[in-house]
Amino acid sequence: MNANAKATNTMTAASSQQHPNRHAREWAIKFLYKCEIERIYHFSPLHLQRFIKDFDPPAASVPYLKRLVEGVLDNLNRLNQLIESRSANWSIDRMATIDRCVLRLATFEISEKLAPRKVAINEAIELAKLYGSKDSASFVNGLLDKVEA
Repeated sequence: MNANAKATNTMTAASSQQHPNRHAREWAIKFLYKCEIERIYHFSPLHLQRFIKDFDPPAASVPYLKRLVEGVLDNLNRLNQLIESRSANWSIDRMATIDRCVLRLATFEISEKLAPRKVAINEAIELAKLYGSKDSASFVNGLLDKVEA
């Protein structure tokens, strides 16, 4: 079983027990990753509508999903600068794509005070474990520890 199938199965099995914001974060990571691959660096309502139609995230998660991805993409330069200013010897372009997406999402949540700092960091670590490499969680944790609200 590949990592994506494993992540999807894990997400499906726990779906009924998770808060809608957790679902929204997971879907936001998928959308942001898709944007990175397609080189879409601005928020497009049409692009999000297509994503929602194609992948059918839980309806309860969609409002927060939209808020997250719109906020990340509308603040991309600010978030990139904030992340780079906290990372030692790592430009945003050198970071793994999934790590970059997770860091932007959590940094946005922290900087906009959408979630308690601890919650945003813990959720980011879980996303990094689920979708990133074996080193992603510790990398994300170490960098987000330096991000202030």
